[in-house]
Amino acid sequence: MTLGPQFDQLKLFMTPEEIKGYVNTSGDLYDGETMDQMWERKVEESKAPRDTGHGSGVYDALSGGKPILSTVTALHTSRGSELEDKHHRVAAQADIDATTGKETFVPMAYRGDSGIPQPPKKGPRHGPPKPMTTQEREQAEAITQYFL
Repeated sequence: MTLGPQFDQLKLFMTPEEIKGYVNTSGDLYDGETMDQMWERKVEESKAPRDTGHGSGVYDALSGGKPILSTVTALHTSRGSELEDKHHRVAAQADIDATTGKETFVPMAYRGDSGIPQPPKKGPRHGPPKPMTTQEREQAEAITQYFL
């Protein structure tokens, strides 16, 4: 029995390599840069001495055994899936895992359109609902019959 996409579960934990494979775009891409080039740049920036630039010192902190404890958030947009932030941490940990042979699991969160149907959001109500026209009622009945 197949339950359908509304019952799909997004992963609560991923390895850094899985995260790199999961995201397919980034707001951190430079013009003409590929995702692989961006990840390489993030690793190099994370290896810079602490407090010398954005993402610097992350590699040394993670190499010292400090895991990524904060959640990494994947955004789902019309462009695809991307990380909200923590690119340096993911890139550095993926490189460390490849070097040491370890497998680190990172807690994940998701925002945006995940492809899983969501219940409609309830907005503020101002008075009683407007009565349906005959055409609206017929359309509603046709839709209901279609899904039953």
